[in-house]
Amino acid sequence: MCVVSSRVTLTDSRVLCAASVEEALETLAQAGADVVLMDIGLPDVDGIEGTRLIRARAPQTAVVMLSILDDRAHVAEAMGAGAAAFVSKSRMRSELPAVLRKVLGREEGVKSASEER
Repeated sequence: MCVVSSRVTLTDSRVLCAASVEEALETLAQAGADVVLMDIGLPDVDGIEGTRLIRARAPQTAVVMLSILDDRAHVAEAMGAGAAAFVSKSRMRSELPAVLRKVLGREEGVKSASEER
């Protein structure tokens, strides 16, 4: 399931969902993406390895790791694998909108690459 909050304004954006890292890689190869929201617990490979795979095959795509496992070790492992950010599932509602704006370069006062052209 994919849900986009109205608190995150992503004009001219599409949300694509994948049930596994394999499916996400196929989707990225076909459609590309600016950002992937990655859970640590996945059916085929864990999100840490999934992040490494996505960053290796689509280095222009940022990965934001989501997990209930928010201890220092998991955060460090996710960031070491190439995640642009880590958001605890217990704080997703309050933190994810700002994290997405930052990762996408849409913070107030920050222009996106397309706006700078």
